[in-house]
Amino acid sequence: MTIEDLFENFVSVDGEVELIKNKLSTSPIIHALMLLDKLVPKGIDHTIDLIDGGSVYFNGIDEDELLRVITIEQVIDLCRCGVFYSSEKCCLGIRP
Repeated sequence: MTIEDLFENFVSVDGEVELIKNKLSTSPIIHALMLLDKLVPKGIDHTIDLIDGGSVYFNGIDEDELLRVITIEQVIDLCRCGVFYSSEKCCLGIRP
């Protein structure tokens, strides 16, 4: 399974922030960034390099590393915060 497949399975939960059990922040964007940093700490500081149409894209995240460590629950939580996979940009992004 690819990162794209994984995130596409849960796109319907976007915006259901109140269902996140272990919030790292009250802000969905900050929660998502903190969770991604926890999962792939070497990638998140160098990733926010493309802003397009109100979305921010994370080009520097090692998708293979993320696939090795992420759980389904974490994918769902990220999707609830507005994280998605962009097949056009070939990376994760987040809607504000």
